[in-house]
Amino acid sequence: MATKRVSIPGTHRIVKRHSDGRVTIYWYRHRGGPQLIAFSGASLSDAERIEAASSNELLAAYMAKAASSHGGETIGSLVKLYREVPEGLQALAITTRSQWVRWLDRIEVDLGDFPLKLLKAKGARRTFTEWRDRFASTPRQADYAIQVLRRVLAVGVEREVIAENPAVGIKQLYRANRADVILSSEELEVVLAKATPHARYAIRLAAATGLRRGDLVALRWDQVHGNRVELSTKKSGGRTFVIAPLVGDGAAVVEELRLERERQIAEGRVPSAFVLTTERRTAWLGPSLTQAFIRAAKDAGVSKALHDLRGTAATRYIRSGFSPQEVASFLGWERSRVDQIIRRYVDPDLIARDAIERLELKRVTG
Repeated sequence: MATKRVSIPGTHRIVKRHSDGRVTIYWYRHRGGPQLIAFSGASLSDAERIEAASSNELLAAYMAKAASSHGGETIGSLVKLYREVPEGLQALAITTRSQWVRWLDRIEVDLGDFPLKLLKAKGARRTFTEWRDRFASTPRQADYAIQVLRRVLAVGVEREVIAENPAVGIKQLYRANRADVILSSEELEVVLAKATPHARYAIRLAAATGLRRGDLVALRWDQVHGNRVELSTKKSGGRTFVIAPLVGDGAAVVEELRLERERQIAEGRVPSAFVLTTERRTAWLGPSLTQAFIRAAKDAGVSKALHDLRGTAATRYIRSGFSPQEVASFLGWERSRVDQIIRRYVDPDLIARDAIERLELKRVTG
């Protein structure tokens, strides 16, 4: 089977046969241009095999020669573009933006000199995959890296700076599925026992409403309306409006916090505009709340994440009488994800009753 030849647009490749039978393949920046690299073998097939196995070295040699002559036509210029255009960095929620900036900086350092012309070359996708693999010890971070790079290149395609996005289709490394993971009542109880008083309020409200971390820490009193919370979600950059009912412990924790706020006013203190605050009465930062939960969960011997409280909220809403479709709406989930939680954690009798009610409704309505 023939070895697949490496291809880099614009370069010049020459095969030279020596008197002793050996073969050398020379690569040049362009016809008449500087030499990039050479591959020698005992025969043509041997030299081509070495050439194919050394495609990364060839790309590196090309980049070293080409970067200076390409001016702004590099991935670094695309990162700059992404930072500036409305559909790029500025379109992200503030909490997400801080994470993306870190990876944009890393892309500029590691891949900033990569010429855009090479995006069409065989080996570009491999270069990005191997860059991703540098972070494979933390699979979620590795996937985050490719996600940011993929979006930067996508903006380049949308703006017609480049023709294709070779980062599309690079598979994720992180495979864990937490779609139906929750904290059970017993686990939640022991975590709450280990949490600080103010972290306890946040954890209880998360378990009752299913609000995402960014929405929890940003929740203001003017977004609490009697028996519900109404807000534009941080994750969507304010584009998605969510209503979360306050029932059971959700209503209880909000009432406790409201009474505490009234005591502060009666004492002549200015209360926070935020529903959840730290022991210093300042608004929570997302990472700080996550760390508070992690410490409490670790001390309690519970291997769960703050995000898993959304699943806990789903079970509580179902048990409070809300339909699966309503719960999906509260949490911003697909109906199938709520069904997963119900099948695994909710009383089978409740599942049976729901099925019977749906069949009866179908019979009546035809």
